[in-house]
Amino acid sequence: MLHHKFCHNCKQTHQCQQVYEHLGKADGPSVVSKVVTAFLLPLVVFIVTLAVYNGLAARTGKGFPDFSPQVRLCDTRLLQQLLGLLAAAAATAVWIFLTMLIRKRFVRR
Repeated sequence: MLHHKFCHNCKQTHQCQQVYEHLGKADGPSVVSKVVTAFLLPLVVFIVTLAVYNGLAARTGKGFPDFSPQVRLCDTRLLQQLLGLLAAAAATAVWIFLTMLIRKRFVRR
């Protein structure tokens, strides 16, 4: 019933299967590397940066960076979390910028 309503005004109602088979056989360059570079790697960089920050913050118990025992960078947990979020966002932005720079310089279209 739903399929019938969806296809009711379609000009190719009887050729739908053929159209999708033709689209599925279309030749073109693979976009897997572009998808991984554009979407997956920035997420991985973000998550890894958060994990490293949280690991360092938990190990020192005082936040990151903590070079002096008298100086605590983050006294509250919320401030530590915000600082970790900013660090991860900055690392991700740097990753995206470097990826774009490398792509523009070395990848020919």
